[in-house]
Amino acid sequence: MPPPSALDVQAATDTQAATFIDRLSLNGVSARRRKAPPVSTGLATYASSDMFKSPGYDKPKAKRWDHILTEEAHARETSSLKAASQLLKTPGLISLGGGLPSSTVFPFEHLQFKVPRPPHFSEIETRDSGLLIQAGKHDAAEGKSIYDIHIAFNYGQATGSVQLLRFVTEHTEI
Repeated sequence: MPPPSALDVQAATDTQAATFIDRLSLNGVSARRRKAPPVSTGLATYASSDMFKSPGYDKPKAKRWDHILTEEAHARETSSLKAASQLLKTPGLISLGGGLPSSTVFPFEHLQFKVPRPPHFSEIETRDSGLLIQAGKHDAAEGKSIYDIHIAFNYGQATGSVQLLRFVTEHTEI
């Protein structure tokens, strides 16, 4: 006779009442991206991780910690530069205050990187068999990529670039 259990586990056979969410998998990322609206590739584009979460995403929400902030922290107001950033949408306006230099002042047309090919991640293996990738100055505008030097070398939102935020959100969900 087995010893008594602290939990009385009983099997259930009716799964009709259960809700099964179609979980995102590594293989499902590209399929979901094809169905989603295109990501804006402009400079300092607004983005929120909520834009990239699956329907029915059920991870617990983050806890609020504002009750432990000091009075000084509570008294802080939003940045005046953030308020002024709305003016950047004005056609023909060139602002030097927002950190958005023209890509014509960047002294190169492209950058090349040698990156590891999985599962070969050591420095020696990367040097010998790494993949050479190239990022051009205007790849996003030319439709070659969703990220380019023009986007990378300009200031953006505090949350990071839309492309990086989407990647992190999707891969956190996996």
